This record gives sequence, structure tokens and C-alpha cells, in this order.
Amino acid sequence: MKKFNKNNTVGAWHFLYGHPYYAQPTRDTEGNYIFTSGFELSICAQPFMVNPITKAIDDNSMLNTECNVWLESGHCYIGDGNFAGFSHDIELDTGGNTWEEAIINLANLVYEKYGDLSMWGYFDLKEPNLDKFKKVIDGEFGV
Repeated sequence: MKKFNKNNTVGAWHFLYGHPYYAQPTRDTEGNYIFTSGFELSICAQPFMVNPITKAIDDNSMLNTECNVWLESGHCYIGDGNFAGFSHDIELDTGGNTWEEAIINLANLVYEKYGDLSMWGYFDLKEPNLDKFKKVIDGEFGV
């Protein structure tokens, strides 16, 4: 079931920006974890000319007449206790005829795979069991 449509690009962006899948855990000066959004850093958008029938790059370049925006993204991972980078989750690879359509498609994939969450609701700082923090820190979101 899709949550976002062509009339809700801004909502799709904010959903992705605030989703715990894209949380970037860092430590403050006292050693406490702070989770900021890493969504903007985690996406790679590239334009490609594709065959409008197959939506793929054709070996015959004359058939590639439609511009598409393809997105790749993934969650933050930690190396040696510090932020290291972002993964590439091929199950979230998507695209569209426009940047807006690609963002909506990505939001729907994240919604379908990881649920309708917000980072601020997912991380309850008063929660005695910090398993959710550990999963995100270890790059195992959703496990």
C-alpha cells in the first residue's frame, strides 16, 4: 500500500528526513548519543537517458530519449565507534521521470519496508531498554 502520491512531495521528503532508518548517531561532548537526520547525505541522485518503453538504458543509444532521475540510498553505519558513512540498500533503488516522482517512490519504498515511523517517536530517550539505539548504531535498523 502506498502512502504518498504526486500531490505530496513535501510530505514524502519530511517523512524520509525524519525516518529513523536515516538516523545518523553521533555523540555529544558528554558521550550521549544524538540522532540527527542523515537523509540528505544518504541519497545519490543521477539523471539518465532511458528507453521510454523499458525505463532502462538501452544498448542502442538512439532509443534512450527520456530523462529519468535514479536514486540510491541507505542507512548510516558506524566504524570504530564513529560515523563512517552510508550503506547502499539496493531494495530502495528507485527513480522517476522527475526528482519529485523519484522522492515519492523512495518514500513509498521506505514506508513499505520499514513502516510509518518518525525518528523523534522511535527514539524515546526515557526508554530503559536501548535496543533500538543499538540496532541503529550497529546498522541493523528494522532487525
